Amino acid sequence: MAVPRGVDRFDCSWCGSLLDPGGSLRFYRRYEEVHVSSTEAAQLFRAWLSSPVMPRDLASEVSFDLGQLQFFPFLRLKGEGEDRLLPMAEVPVPEVLDLARVPATLRESTAESGEIDDSPHPEVDRVRLAEALRRAQAEPYYEAVLEQRGYYVAVYDYRGQPYRALIDAAAGRVWSSRRPARLRSNREIPVSLGAAALLAAEALLIPGFLLASAAVLASALVLFFALRPWVRNG
Repeated sequence: MAVPRGVDRFDCSWCGSLLDPGGSLRFYRRYEEVHVSSTEAAQLFRAWLSSPVMPRDLASEVSFDLGQLQFFPFLRLKGEGEDRLLPMAEVPVPEVLDLARVPATLRESTAESGEIDDSPHPEVDRVRLAEALRRAQAEPYYEAVLEQRGYYVAVYDYRGQPYRALIDAAAGRVWSSRRPARLRSNREIPVSLGAAALLAAEALLIPGFLLASAAVLASALVLFFALRPWVRNG
């Protein structure tokens, strides 16, 4: 932000704030470089539905709707310690707050560039922004960056319950504050009890502590990788 020389206070027509050119706080407006397309976001979300922590039938039974690319504004205040992040608009879904933790490449952009106008941008709360900048000037912060972070929202239903997840446009991570619970397999309990009994018998029958410990550890690893696919499909 350029401030004319000889001006004691600068009234920003875009954010409505009053900035002191003589102070040490620098203000920037930047946009996230989008590295995940909508097609890639859909593929990443489909893979997430098939992950081991999800119900086994989720990926095969569920269809989902993926929204278009959107942006959300955060104000990042940089000082001597950790950065402070403040949302600068009403939060549409709780998962949006996780976007600020995603490493991203940010670039400066102007309204005339036309590079980002096709994606929805929530209106920045100018009163909130102005107040945050005023407070930052009185605290040990040297830089304030208004960041627009990109994301997609996927919505789906599973067994009559609605769910949603957020896919960030920088790294393709999936964020979800609520997801379907994975039901316990019918084979988990008997297999676990049988494996525990086998390992206990092995520990008692093999002489020597070190030899028995090594044998039990090796058997446990073999049983885990051998039985895991069968148990999960049960």
